[in-house]
Amino acid sequence: MAIALVGATVHTGQGPPLENATIVIDGARIHAVGAKLRPPDGATVIDVSGMVITPGLVAVGTRLGTLDVELESASVEATLAASADPVRAALRAADTWNPASLTVPIARAGGITSALVMPEGGQISGQAAYAVMGFGGFLG
Repeated sequence: MAIALVGATVHTGQGPPLENATIVIDGARIHAVGAKLRPPDGATVIDVSGMVITPGLVAVGTRLGTLDVELESASVEATLAASADPVRAALRAADTWNPASLTVPIARAGGITSALVMPEGGQISGQAAYAVMGFGGFLG
């Protein structure tokens, strides 16, 4: 069943923002976006007047999901102690990323939909991972 978000200011990333726009979502995909777009028959219409809708944002070079409380060592992942070998090529952020981290829902609420999560420290810090926030997984 389709859902129509009606009345928002929509930033598509191409051209000026669309005022009083409608977004039609069918299943898990956006089917149509436009100003003065009529919702399809049978769609659930949600009035989002006064709201701003943007494409998802990407956090690049972040510790999101691997760092909850920096001063609590038990909550810091994808990092080795300063005394560890400076070449940490085998350290993989994907192995320590926690989709249940306290920071993930906060980032989602701020519009972050994906992140390049990177280990830290050493001359070679390790391997980064691209996390997709909505699915709790990685693209690669």
